[in-house]
Amino acid sequence: MLALAAATVLGFMVLLLPSLVRAYNERQNKLSDLNNTMQENLAGMRVVKAFVQEDQEVAKFDQRAEGMRKPAYRAAVRVAVMNPALVTIAQLFIVLTLWVGGGQVITQAGLEIGQVVMVMQYLSMIIMPLSMLAIAVPFILRGDTSAQRIFEIIDAEPFVQDKPDAQPRNPEQVKGRLVFENVSFAFRRPDGTLDPPVLKNINLTIEPGERVGFLGATGAGKSALVNLVPRFYDVTAGRITIDGVDVRDIPQENLRQIVGIALQEAVLFQGTVHFNLKFGNPEVHDDVMIGAARSADAFGFIMQLPQQWDAPVARRGYNFSGGQRQRLAIARTLTAQPRILILDDSTSALDVATESRVQEAIPQFTENVTTLYVAQRISAVIDLDKIVLLQNGEIIAQGAHEELMQSSQLYQEIYQSQLGAGLKGSGQEVTA
Repeated sequence: MLALAAATVLGFMVLLLPSLVRAYNERQNKLSDLNNTMQENLAGMRVVKAFVQEDQEVAKFDQRAEGMRKPAYRAAVRVAVMNPALVTIAQLFIVLTLWVGGGQVITQAGLEIGQVVMVMQYLSMIIMPLSMLAIAVPFILRGDTSAQRIFEIIDAEPFVQDKPDAQPRNPEQVKGRLVFENVSFAFRRPDGTLDPPVLKNINLTIEPGERVGFLGATGAGKSALVNLVPRFYDVTAGRITIDGVDVRDIPQENLRQIVGIALQEAVLFQGTVHFNLKFGNPEVHDDVMIGAARSADAFGFIMQLPQQWDAPVARRGYNFSGGQRQRLAIARTLTAQPRILILDDSTSALDVATESRVQEAIPQFTENVTTLYVAQRISAVIDLDKIVLLQNGEIIAQGAHEELMQSSQLYQEIYQSQLGAGLKGSGQEVTA
């Protein structure tokens, strides 16, 4: 009787739990879709309003919510059924014990009343804890489903990893000679396969302290190329060296002390201006931070803030304009004092006059620092030591502005489209 009761309870739970797990898994997936929709709408609230799409987005949210309701309902029904069902099974076996055992006691067929009571007590000791477990199991399963999604991210192996024998280098001893040797690169899909290459057979040498600009149409591979230097990605062919050392032979943490990058999307962190500017090097002297702010043309508006360096910065820096965020981001990179500086279209939100001031001030702050500029506007790179023109992931021309005006038709077309008409309109003559 006791074995039959325990087997019945366990069999019931074994039959019910798989469907409960599936319901929780589906519920979490639908909840993820619902959260993504909500976050997308909150972040893009102005866009939704600007295009009068409130009703459509509300309908989309309702659809996602309804999609989550169904698996959540199935899981809730199973949870609601589990505990009463186990209690009912326990009571049925107690009734069965009384029926069979009581009959034998009355007819004196072999069992005594003490034995019947003992069986009833054992049934309670076996089944009631299982009934209590049924209350906890849904919470355990829900937590396990959520934990699996978290550990998928925690346990994911990064594609960019340090070599076991990678040796750190002293940033102060790095000269900054950067060489791309037959570099090709393709983005990797989630399943590990590679997309078509976005960079093909890049060969380029940048000498220490040289200022080099990368110019080309959107999708030419400019940002992908410079992002290979701090190893945000790894090359799929060829190699990149700093002072003759492959970047893959340098620990990533050490490499990113050597290579500093200011991105086009200037992300600031909640805190103060002082905290954000010293984010990459908290121990640096304030004089360095102030000098970096001057070079990034951020010193003026920081001094106008009521709390100046202790002025609060909202999440992602939303209490500053786009141009101010970019200048603060440049100052943050300069404060870290890298030996190789990358400015990835980081002045795109600045007007021409401000951009010009930043371009003139940075070399004075970063003396002997190898500097890479990625730009859409030719005015941002026209005065650099070298300009690299990219098209479809390949270098099609390189040289100073005067050289490219003589040798590259594409560069001439870019120059004429961006600057030529403006110069002619002002009464100045455009010369090659």
